Amino acid sequence: MGARPGHGKSRAGRRRHGARLDRFDHSSRAAALEAKHYVRRERDGRQFLYSSAREPRKVAAEAVRSALKNFCRGSLEELLTGHSRLGLASA
Repeated sequence: MGARPGHGKSRAGRRRHGARLDRFDHSSRAAALEAKHYVRRERDGRQFLYSSAREPRKVAAEAVRSALKNFCRGSLEELLTGHSRLGLASA
């Protein structure tokens, strides 16, 4: 899927690496992402435009929380003290 320059939206069914995407496959994936509220769909003539339904900042914050939970037992202190014990923290 290519993005329209400057819009951050992709067009359904656009060519990628020289092969046309299977319409059913693309539609089912897009529907699954829509159902999970990851993307929004809007009509543009005969095509749909998909864009992120969430702010990039919120997605980034969620990724950091997830990393803390998975690797540092949910503790920012654990992350910071672990880095200092490894000598990765700057003085």
